[in-house]
Amino acid sequence: MNEMITTTEAAVIIGCLPSSVRNLCIRGKIPGAEKRGRDWFIPRAAAEAYTPGPQGFAVHPYRGGRKPGTKVKKKGKEKEE
Repeated sequence: MNEMITTTEAAVIIGCLPSSVRNLCIRGKIPGAEKRGRDWFIPRAAAEAYTPGPQGFAVHPYRGGRKPGTKVKKKGKEKEE
């Protein structure tokens, strides 16, 4: 019988965060994953066989906001001395 494990247990096996495992389940990247209520259950064999793509777990491009290395502008007036 195929043993089912939680996203937390799968995250330890795969080497990522439980939220990443949930995202993989939602996108259908882990075969045999089942959602029961609000929780996902993954076949242990599927978790052990999973290998991330060439980009690892970063599967989406930069989405905006402050780019790394830029300074944060403070709101309000600067005081003159």
